[in-house]
Amino acid sequence: MLLNKIKSLFDIHRQKEVLRKERDFSKRAEWLAKKHAEILETRSNEVNLLANISAEKLKNPLDDIMTSVSFLKHHNSSLSPVMLEKMDRIITETTQIKTLLSSYQQYAETALEQHQYTLVSLETVLENAIKNAEEDITKNHVTLAYSHEAFKDCPKLRGDAEQLSAVFQQLITNAIKYRKDSVLPHLNIELEVSEGVCLCAIQDNGVGIPAKKLEPIFWSIKPSSIHFPNHKEGVGLAICRKIIEQHGGKIWAYSLPDRGSTFYLALPCFKA
Repeated sequence: MLLNKIKSLFDIHRQKEVLRKERDFSKRAEWLAKKHAEILETRSNEVNLLANISAEKLKNPLDDIMTSVSFLKHHNSSLSPVMLEKMDRIITETTQIKTLLSSYQQYAETALEQHQYTLVSLETVLENAIKNAEEDITKNHVTLAYSHEAFKDCPKLRGDAEQLSAVFQQLITNAIKYRKDSVLPHLNIELEVSEGVCLCAIQDNGVGIPAKKLEPIFWSIKPSSIHFPNHKEGVGLAICRKIIEQHGGKIWAYSLPDRGSTFYLALPCFKA
């Protein structure tokens, strides 16, 4: 009987030791994961800061190139048609590079920004986006449909109203930009709230996007192997993704070529 008691005490001690080691291991793993996340965030901030500075520094020499080529073009009457064509190409491509650098700079600034989020109304967010895009909407005879009641009754979001409006504005202007030539642009915006998540769908009747290119449109850098015949390779949607992720949400798209696109936004919300 004494041996059994000793064995029982030994088993209890061993179980406690195993539990202690498991707790220590769990704490160590949690600490390592936290440190790893901090390191990744620091490196990401460093890369974004470098991209921001580099973009700014590269703009000045590009301006000099454009100014010099334009001066030569307009003050040298002996230039051949071939040379003039090459100069026009230099100016065009330099302008495109400047635009792309500005986009990367905006993306880096978005990633680096620190925000004090407040409770915001999704109805106000959408109305501000429509107001900001009003000129494009009117000019291109866009029809836009959404349920005012659904957005009015939507729970509040915790976030930056200006940034969220910029996301909706980007999606609206993209739908206008990539419309079909023979069809007036139409946007249908739907909202559904379920289990603390606001799911918003922005559907257009534009040119659409091939399935294999749906994910890369949200990347800040597009691989050279993927060509976008109807879409310029800007970073507007990459900025949208960054903003939505900073708000704890997700953005994705569904589309078929020549059948339009639907962009989905899922954002956490709650009753105030």
